[in-house]
Amino acid sequence: MSNFKEYLISLGKLNASKEEKEELRKKYRKDYHKRYNQKRKTNSKLLQIWMEAPEFTALSSDAKELGLSAGDFVRNLIKAYKEKSYILPDEEVMYDLIVCLSQLSTNLQEIAYLCNTEKAVNYEQIQEVKRIFLRIEEMTLAHFRPLNLEDYIKNEVSKNPRFIDNLERMIADYKRMGL
Repeated sequence: MSNFKEYLISLGKLNASKEEKEELRKKYRKDYHKRYNQKRKTNSKLLQIWMEAPEFTALSSDAKELGLSAGDFVRNLIKAYKEKSYILPDEEVMYDLIVCLSQLSTNLQEIAYLCNTEKAVNYEQIQEVKRIFLRIEEMTLAHFRPLNLEDYIKNEVSKNPRFIDNLERMIADYKRMGL
């Protein structure tokens, strides 16, 4: 029963007196709250977090700025953290990465060839291999870091003031599509 009128119809008391309707309204509210609390307890779990007072004050003020309760704010933070996605670099960045990796792999192959022909490895060769692997790690980390969305938006707005309008239009389109 979604509302009081439907409740009265189900009891056959739609034309009851005003006093009787008041009694039935109290009973309806009591039943409604009972069903609501049962549903809430079975579908929801309680999580308590202890915080220092300054941390809680900062969290509450951030939530208030967004018009949310502290609980809703934390819930949204968790959801945003879980949905963190990586944005792959564009084709130009990928091409640069491939070129750098190709050059490093050529150097590595030359060192491997020298090691195999001489049947010995000297200290300089080992250090060069270490440098190559460190360079590979640096390059891949530089190109595949998660995008900080806030910094990205600020950067794009500084380049194109209409970026926000385009972003808002895209968000509205996705909301309409139900994505």
